[in-house]
Amino acid sequence: MLRRYSPRNDDGVYFLSGNSYQCPTLSETLCVQQPRLWVRVSFAKGGRGGISLRKRACPAGSRNGELVEGEIKRDLDAIHQFSRLSLNACIIFDTQSHLRLKSVIFTWKFVDSKMGGAPMPYERLFTPIRINNLELKNRVVMAPTHDGLTTIDGIVEPRTIDFYLKRAKGGVSMIIIGAIAVNPRKAPFLLRISDDKYIPGLTQFTTRIHSETGVVICAQLMEPPRMSQNWMQNINDISSEDITKTISYFVNGAIRAQKAGFDVIELHAAHGYLLAAYLSLINKRDDGYGKTGDGRIRIVRDIYEKIRSALGPGYPLGIRINGDEFIIGGNTLAQSRIIAGKLAAIGFDYISVSAGGKHEDSPGVHPKGGSPWPYPPISGYSGYRSVPTAYMPEAANVYLAADIRRTIRQAGYSTPVIAAGRIPYPELAEDILRDEQADIIGLSRPLLRDPDWVLKAKSGREKEIKRCTYCNECMDKLIKDEPALCVFLNE
Repeated sequence: MLRRYSPRNDDGVYFLSGNSYQCPTLSETLCVQQPRLWVRVSFAKGGRGGISLRKRACPAGSRNGELVEGEIKRDLDAIHQFSRLSLNACIIFDTQSHLRLKSVIFTWKFVDSKMGGAPMPYERLFTPIRINNLELKNRVVMAPTHDGLTTIDGIVEPRTIDFYLKRAKGGVSMIIIGAIAVNPRKAPFLLRISDDKYIPGLTQFTTRIHSETGVVICAQLMEPPRMSQNWMQNINDISSEDITKTISYFVNGAIRAQKAGFDVIELHAAHGYLLAAYLSLINKRDDGYGKTGDGRIRIVRDIYEKIRSALGPGYPLGIRINGDEFIIGGNTLAQSRIIAGKLAAIGFDYISVSAGGKHEDSPGVHPKGGSPWPYPPISGYSGYRSVPTAYMPEAANVYLAADIRRTIRQAGYSTPVIAAGRIPYPELAEDILRDEQADIIGLSRPLLRDPDWVLKAKSGREKEIKRCTYCNECMDKLIKDEPALCVFLNE
């Protein structure tokens, strides 16, 4: 049975569930898929009116696949690390013009399987990776999510644990708990770690997930800027005393997170949060904490060094930054490349790349508090880039992660890079890893829609994944102070 392989948009790409394939035209690109193996074949006009045949073998075990000239069956008998493939091809040309491919018939079979059956799908997606001394069992993490599932004072509730436990059981290697407040200022319905009184609830949270799943748990620490009705504090007006307090808030929050059983710390230096403002070109401070590249990154360096001293060299510390702020006068890739290189040199164990989410271009205010709101459905363009909606391309922000990854590799650092933003299905995630655009895939809304996304991908049941439509109804709920649950999932 031959049918269109719907998760990909490429013209001329088909999926075959049997063991033969025919394609009538030269313009088509042929794809034959078995679990964990892709064979791509393209045909092009050769010299003197002939046909040049190129094969591209992209098995799970290869790095980028091979692109070679020659017979289609050459070297294809052992291209998979788990199984050997026997492949035969019959190529029939139109003898009239020599310019048109009349048909191609493939037959294949797996032999000598080392795993007792079909090889695991999406091999790169399910290859372990190390972050400092910690090993993640696969390359899929739950990206930080503003869930709205705590009490108004930021205390863990049973529903908080149940929500994340369900995603942990769904197969991710690490859950990044988003936007845990380190500052005692009011931040309704966000987890807090600004006082020792929050440690027992957070300990119950981590203990339950660890005991039932063994999944790695990361605490993303953040401090929001001061806000009130229609007003937000400017980074250039913050006092030196407040800078010292901010550093202390983050260090003490990290110490509490370790005590509460978190395995990893991530600094939130993206979107509209305070550390992002320090990193931004909008920071014109002349006191050593702004104006220049080294000045803008100084507070992050100070926080890193103090946390590293307190928690030790083996405790994983990551950071999330914007690849592009998407505001006038803010950071673009030109600045983010430099920032990422400095962060890798400082010693961060991974860099997560996001985008946008800024207050500066947002006309919206929170309907209850009247404070500026940087996210859809009432934000500016930068807010929509932080949570790409359905009208935006798939993997809308991955190019930012790819550029930053390439930059830090060229500088000689192997720091893992996390990409996120509208990555709805595992085939796309695998492609991102295969093409070395990122080292880890971050998913948020897809896991709101289907907590078992990872398990289904791993077991070859990707067609059963309930796809996120990127309607952003979950974001609409947040401005109503409701939990950011998927409207299509009865949870």
